[in-house]
Amino acid sequence: MGGLSVLRRLTQTIGGGQFVYLGDTARLPYGNRSRQEISAFVAEIIAFLSDYQLDAVIMACNTSAALAQDVALKVANDYRVQGRGFEVFNLIEPTAQAICQQGYERVGVMATRATAESHAFGRALEALNFAGQVVEVGCPKLVPLIESGRLGEATIEAELFLALQEYLLALAGCDAIVLGCTHFPFVAERIQVMIKGTLKEHFSRPVVLIDPAESLAMMLRAEAPDMVSPPQAADMQFFTSGDVLEFQRAAERCLGNAVGPVKSVDWLAFSQIPRALVSP
Repeated sequence: MGGLSVLRRLTQTIGGGQFVYLGDTARLPYGNRSRQEISAFVAEIIAFLSDYQLDAVIMACNTSAALAQDVALKVANDYRVQGRGFEVFNLIEPTAQAICQQGYERVGVMATRATAESHAFGRALEALNFAGQVVEVGCPKLVPLIESGRLGEATIEAELFLALQEYLLALAGCDAIVLGCTHFPFVAERIQVMIKGTLKEHFSRPVVLIDPAESLAMMLRAEAPDMVSPPQAADMQFFTSGDVLEFQRAAERCLGNAVGPVKSVDWLAFSQIPRALVSP
């Protein structure tokens, strides 16, 4: 579901074009899984998407990118040899590049536990010689609350407030916070309200919230102009490994428009999994 925030940003920034979206909702959450599991999932997903005439695959899950970018590149290279080549992009590297262009002194990262423990954002910033401090915080309570589809209900909002308070206090003093899980832009307004309100005393300067999807979209506009389309309605196809109607309702809430029929993916019946690429 989190990748829908990336799709929304891409369609807003780079125009129309064709998008094939796969939401692996049956196997959530990724953030608590092992590297080997996630590597296998990434190989399966890219093998599935490779049946389409793709220019690019966007890894719209930072946990996948943090733990299995190498697998994604191996699978893509295998298809490139077969004449079905496509580029693979993640959100971590464009975000690090965007941060380094600013004068931030202390950058916080809100992410899944797996992404935070991998220090993927910190390593990407270090590779670019970022001189500031980086604080990466795992936020395991957020994804289930956002995925519940019950945001706005009093009980869920109360749980969300307490969880956000816990994680934001761990990032006190940051002048920028990366929404390092693609679910988190859906609660960005709540985060900003808390920083300016109940937690104001813990942040001595204005805090910039950074949406990695925006960093990726701007990079694609600058560096891959062939992928940018004139303003028009995007042609989208949706697949999910979970409940089709539940996914469709959630997608329409997230994107603000009807998404048409959603098709189901059954991984048990999927036979193109390149297992040799995901061995430990």
